[in-house]
Amino acid sequence: WKFTIDSQRFKERHLIRRKQLRGPDVLILNLCYEDHEDLDYDRTFVFGSSIDWTFKFPITCSMFCYSSCDGLICVLCMFELSFVPHCEVFDFSTNTWRYVIPASPYPINCYHKPVHLDGSLYWFTACEEPMVLSFDLHTVTFQLICKAPIAHPCDPHLLTMCILDNRLCVSERKRKENTQVIWSFDSSGKTWKTMCSLDLNPISSWWSTDFTLLPIANVDKGRILLQSGACIDPLVIHDPHTQSYELLFQPNRLTGSVYYFESLFSTLCN
Repeated sequence: WKFTIDSQRFKERHLIRRKQLRGPDVLILNLCYEDHEDLDYDRTFVFGSSIDWTFKFPITCSMFCYSSCDGLICVLCMFELSFVPHCEVFDFSTNTWRYVIPASPYPINCYHKPVHLDGSLYWFTACEEPMVLSFDLHTVTFQLICKAPIAHPCDPHLLTMCILDNRLCVSERKRKENTQVIWSFDSSGKTWKTMCSLDLNPISSWWSTDFTLLPIANVDKGRILLQSGACIDPLVIHDPHTQSYELLFQPNRLTGSVYYFESLFSTLCN
């Protein structure tokens, strides 16, 4: 049994089965550098088939990938922004770093955290006209996917990228109308389709700042979990069918949310 459970095929089938059984779970991560007695680390929220957990990593982390990477949650720290056009990857089989050649064809917009889908990481490019760039973790190669469905010039602070319904999505907030549009990418035709438009006027008083809302995940019957980029604002569930909002959690310290499907994968090599 141990040989079977440790096999790559069994782990892949287990992850597929987990995704079929119910919706994703969500970790609400503590992003504070110091412990606080008044911060709730072990709270649980249940909605539909999904579960939210408040959690603190035993290490300091200020950044993370918004979506799970084959069932794993990836965290990182960035202490100094660098625009040097190169990329390094860590090879667990040799325990060494190596450069990716060729490097990214365009500079990456470091303001946005990456998202993961089907073995690739995705970012916006730091161009006047934003484009979507991917990095395949298996072939270790960059690829320019397409232009983002956003008029330019645009404010990068008003853009977000996420994964909803197992599709790559981008979103832009319209300050004048106080709305936010979410587009879904059709990989077969390389086209963008409008998924929904959020009217933010009913919940304007809930937010302390003018950040764009980040869609975290579809959690129950098409409802979307949202969090502000300010990291101290509340987590909200939006129902696109009724255009209603429900307050889920009001953090008292900096937090970030990431959805995941529990899996048997590990970073350790066999």
